Amino acid sequence: MQYGGRTWVVPVLGAAALLIAGCGGDGASSGKGSLQSSCVSNQLNLERTFSDGSGCDNWGYSDCYGFASECIGYCANGFCQPKSCDTPEDCIEFFRGTPLGVGWECNEYVVSSTSYGTWCEIVKTCPEGTQNCPCAPGGVCGPDPFGSGNMTCANGTCESTCPSSCIVGSVCCGGSLCSGDCIGTPCC
Repeated sequence: MQYGGRTWVVPVLGAAALLIAGCGGDGASSGKGSLQSSCVSNQLNLERTFSDGSGCDNWGYSDCYGFASECIGYCANGFCQPKSCDTPEDCIEFFRGTPLGVGWECNEYVVSSTSYGTWCEIVKTCPEGTQNCPCAPGGVCGPDPFGSGNMTCANGTCESTCPSSCIVGSVCCGGSLCSGDCIGTPCC
């Protein structure tokens, strides 16, 4: 019986426990060896053709321990990876050419309280369409936090209609807002 996507299979006791020994050599009870089980891969005839960075799902099979994917390497956090990581710098090395606004973390990959080692995870460090971040597809920017309407997309970055030299804290200086910290800004 197979399951895919984010639904993970934990081998059931009984018949599966007897067959696990027959599929030995897949690795320890946790870690990267159990993320690419040859037993699961063989049972489901998974062609391991997905390159690093491709989206993926892990699959389980009731008569095998662990999971397998169609990745050439391993599937963790929803995408194919060449190997586990120790630092975010490993992830940068593995996935050169990542788009602006994406960062990396190297975190323990835990499913149903079982650790599968440390793997790269994408972290949005600058959400598209927000202030001083990349514009969303089509040059779209979200609401301007310092004025009415939406921000403008200039040179691929969302910018407020309030000049940056006039932004003090969370206020766009000018008009009736020309007291306190705003005094001396170009807008006052």
